[in-house]
Amino acid sequence: MMQLPVDWNPVIETLPQEKIRQLQLKKFKNIFQWTYNHSRFHKQLYDKAPIPYHTLSPDGIITNVNEKWCNTFNYKKEEVVGKSIFDFVIDEAEDQGKEPGDCRETG
Repeated sequence: MMQLPVDWNPVIETLPQEKIRQLQLKKFKNIFQWTYNHSRFHKQLYDKAPIPYHTLSPDGIITNVNEKWCNTFNYKKEEVVGKSIFDFVIDEAEDQGKEPGDCRETG
């Protein structure tokens, strides 16, 4: 069960248990609502960004793309999620990035 702040202790000791549960539930709902609103905000930042974004798994599988990525490369999101990023790069670029996440220059 969630704990209320320490400075509430004198007040809490005088309240019935049901009132304490109501306060804890209200605090939990507020935290949940704040988290939900912020996650929606960050999702919109990603989806509506003015530059193409993609998210990859450690082995180079596309797990998400934004709208700009789809428009730039003329694909639907459903067509690319779950496929390797190397299915969407030209051969020269693939030679430079042999491992997903490897951004080092080859010389």
